[in-house]
Parts: sequence; C-alpha cells; structure tokens
Amino acid sequence: MEELKRLRCTALDLGNQDDRREFLRKLYPLIENWNGEIPDLRRMFKAKDINRLFIEDVFCENKKAPFVGFAITAEYKDEPDSEICEDWEWPSPKRTTAIHHVAKRSSPDMALIQKLFDIYDRYDYADEETGLTHLHVACMSAALTPYAAMFLNLGQSNPNCPVRDTGDTPLHYAARHRNQEAVSLLLRHGAEPTWANYEGLSPLHLLCQVDDDDDGGDHARLREFFRVCEDVVEKPLYLDPRDIRGNTPLHVALRSGSKRAAKLMLAKGADPLLPNEENLTPLQMAIDLGDRDFAQTFYEICVVQGRIDDPNLANYNKNININNSNNNNSNNNNNDNSNDEKEDIFFKIDEVNRKRLESLHVAIVSHDMILVDRLVKEGANPNARDSMGRTPLHVICQVDGNGASSSLIESLAQLFFETCDEVKQQQLEIDARDVDGLTPLQWAVARLLPETVELLLQRGADLANFVFPPREAVFYDDVRGSDYCDVEALAEIAACAADICDSLERRGYKMKDRDVVTLMKRLAQYGLFAEGNSRQLDESEEYRRHEARLRRLFWPCVLKTFLKKRMYRLPIDRTCEELEATRCADLWSIFCEDVGLKKH
Repeated sequence: MEELKRLRCTALDLGNQDDRREFLRKLYPLIENWNGEIPDLRRMFKAKDINRLFIEDVFCENKKAPFVGFAITAEYKDEPDSEICEDWEWPSPKRTTAIHHVAKRSSPDMALIQKLFDIYDRYDYADEETGLTHLHVACMSAALTPYAAMFLNLGQSNPNCPVRDTGDTPLHYAARHRNQEAVSLLLRHGAEPTWANYEGLSPLHLLCQVDDDDDGGDHARLREFFRVCEDVVEKPLYLDPRDIRGNTPLHVALRSGSKRAAKLMLAKGADPLLPNEENLTPLQMAIDLGDRDFAQTFYEICVVQGRIDDPNLANYNKNININNSNNNNSNNNNNDNSNDEKEDIFFKIDEVNRKRLESLHVAIVSHDMILVDRLVKEGANPNARDSMGRTPLHVICQVDGNGASSSLIESLAQLFFETCDEVKQQQLEIDARDVDGLTPLQWAVARLLPETVELLLQRGADLANFVFPPREAVFYDDVRGSDYCDVEALAEIAACAADICDSLERRGYKMKDRDVVTLMKRLAQYGLFAEGNSRQLDESEEYRRHEARLRRLFWPCVLKTFLKKRMYRLPIDRTCEELEATRCADLWSIFCEDVGLKKH
C-alpha cells in the first residue's frame, strides 16, 4: 500500500499520455504481485484520471488489462461525469471510456468489455468521436446481453438512440453481430424494426446479409425476428424498405446468396419486382444465381402470391435453361438462343415494373383530390411505396406548405384519411419510414404544416419515438432565404412554427434545446431574422404576436448565453425582463455569436 502511495505521489500529470504510460509501467509489477490490503482507488485518484488509465491499460501490449482487473478486485465503480454536453448537441454525457476503445477495434475483446461493464454501469456514455453508447456495445455479443437487459429494465435507455456518425441504433448493432438475444430484447422494449441508418439500412437489411455457409443459423435468426415482431410490434412490418442504393432486404439476401432467407422474405410478402438503382429486381437476381431449382421455386411463389400475371413470364421457366453449362456446340447454340430469350423476358419484366408506378403518388403530387378519392376507392394501396420508400402520406407531408397552399395540403390529408376510413381496405402505416428514416409526422414538422401535424397526431402518430428530423438537408432543401420581406408570409411562417410546437407539447412532447435550435435555423433560412426585414416586421402586430411565442420557446436555449453576456451580474428576474424585451432576431444573433453558428 505504501509503495502504491509513493508511486502515486511521483506521478506528475496523468492527463499526459507519456506520464500515464510511465506510471502504468511502474504500477504493473506492483499490482501483479499484490498481497496487502486492497486500496480505495477513489481516494487515491481522480475519477477522470482512472478513466484515462483504463483507456491506456486496454491498449497495453502483451497484457490483459491488469489495471482493470485490479480495479475490479478493489470494487471500483465509475461515477457519472458531471460535465454533460449541451442539450441540442447530444442527450448523453459526452465521455469516451475504455469500453468505447475496445468496442471500436476490428476484433473487439468481448471478455475484456464484460470486465469493464462491471465498472461502468451507465448505458449512455457517448464516445466523443462517434456518439457510440454503452447500450450499443452491450448489443454486440450474447455474453454482453445481460448488461443491455439491465439498462433497459432499469428504464435508463432509449432503445432507438442512434450513433451520431452512422445513424445505427442498438438494434442495428445486435443484427449486424448476429446477437439474436439482444434483437429480441430490444424489440420487446420498443425498438423500431424498420429504423434506417444514414445508408438507408434497416435491421432487416442486416439480418439478410448472410450466406449459405451459415444459412441455417442466420435463417433461424431471421425467423425469430419475424416471430418476435408479430408478438410485440402492433403495426404491420414493412418488408421492402430501401437503402440509399435502392436495395430492399430481399435484394440483400439474394446478393449474399442466402436462398433460404430470400424464400422466407418472399413468403412473408416481400416484393420481387421492385428495382434498385441498377434497375435490378429480386426476380432478375434470383434468375442470375444460376440455380434452376431455386429460381423455379422463387418464381412459383411469385405466381401463387399473384405478383406475376404476364403470360410471357408464365412460360419463362419452361423455355429457358438458366443453369450455367459448358456442353457441346449444340448446347452452346441452345444457350445463345436462351440468352436472347432471357433478354427479351427481362425487357418484359422491366415493362411490368414501369407499370407499377403508383398512380396514387402522382395524383397526390398533382393535388388532384378527385383522382385521389377515386383511386383509393378503386383499391389503390394506401401504403404503397415509391422508389424512395415514400407512402402517400409521406408525399402529402413533403409538399412545401407555406402560404396559401398549406390549407390545400390539410384538405388533401383530411380527404385521404376519410377515404381510407370509408374503404377500410387496410390499416394505414401512419409511422412508416422512408429511405431517410423519416416518418410523415417528421416531414410535416419539417415543412411547417401545422394543420397536417395536428391531423397526424389526432390519428395516432407516434410521439414516443419522435425526434426532429436529424439532417439539416431535410429542413432546408426547399428554403431560399432572402432579405426581401413579405410581412404577411413571414408572419404566417412564424405562426406555423409556433402552432406546431404547441401541438407537440399539448400531447406531452417536451421540446429539447436542440429541437428549438433546429427550428430557429429553419426560420433564419426563411429570412425571419434578416437585418433588412427587421423594421417592417416590427410594424406588423400579427408578426409581433407570433414572434413573442417563439421568443418564449427560445428562452431556455439563450438564457445561459444571455447571462454570460451580462457577466452574471443581473439577478435572474431582471434577466428575464431583459429577455422579454429583446427581439427574437437579436436573441438569435447573440446565441449564434456565442456558439459559433451562422445566422442565416
């Protein structure tokens, strides 16, 4: 014990990597032969220094993290860091731990991670570089799943929290690492099975990334995924989400050569005629595998399900030999004829695909309410997806609804819901996600459509997992900010933003600082805070009324900045009086200057 105390006193600066390495070099022989009383590490080291030593320890060559083992023997438990990042940046403590470092290796040592979880018992420590949390790591291995269960059962964690730089949720990690226990656990705790990461990949895509070398195990995992979804997911599971290359899970299964997974996807109802960006359909890919029996089975399932009704396609398997062969010249000639006929058939398949362009989407984009009503009543699928994974509801909510057209959007949405209610063909997928992972509600918020937001919420849109659209492109791709001032239009924009926030908060959604900042960025893009517009806007009573609502919404974000600006000299009540008297545009300028944001 005395030697350890002397060694600690000689350590100059454990914040310096060279000093940490030298300290550990001297410490290892001491703790490897420790015989005396077990020390209280909390009294000898600062928590941040122990965390730094752990990180250095797990990178030690030819060692199995002896300091980590010593800390476990000493019953050391990590305590939460008091420094938490701002709400609008990330909801979890921004702190990189040894667990993150081990997990990011190409071949993570799961046994070492398991030891570290005995020390770090919080799920939400976020790696500063990637945003990876401990919950994500706990889903990487069946051996770590009990820790994931502990986090979830304690109610500490959001099962849909995405990694900041990839958009991967814990369910993505569990699916990618073939951890069926964690997949089932997360689904039973509310994980979204169709959540798309930034590449458009859903957990279902990852479960289909298998090969026939382990087809039995992977096929069993895929079946279990469907079984659990049927038990716990209330809405129908969408089987054809597309990644950024247009591939559905069925495309992925066929590309990886997993015939059993492909047949299971097809039997569950996946669409074999959806083309990816290469214009390849799953049916074409099944044929190109060169396995006649598999292609025959695949094709027959399509016919039984009514996916294919073209008579030329019905004769396809009778006339074309799809086996790869190197026989005599006569056979080669036959193969040439088969290849010609194969190309002709593929042309017909493409023709079928073109006819599948959903008329309902076109009618909505055209705002043709009579045609929308007729198509739904004649049996058009109200949940049909286009090449971007958009349902008709997505298309309704993606229209730029500012100004006079917002009432038209609301009327179109109301008509769509009422017609679907009248027909009762199938349940609307109100929370469906497109290839960007966004729901109709998120699009309606992004496009500032307050009436449509209210209608979606009345219809049961999910607020429990709602977040403001995570990418600025979604908010700003339709905005052309300008110093030109149309007072009436800008007042309407301010009213729309305030009304949307009211609708969300009335139903229990608590606006986070990052949500408000995102919304303010949106309004700045429209020119609400442009210096050239200030005088005319200040003269508008209607704008001032809505601007006051937005200002009160923005107060919590700017209060810290405002106090700093006043050198913390004013009491809080006096500060609030100044906030009340300061225009929203000026508050935005002060905030942007403090945090380094562009004002427009």
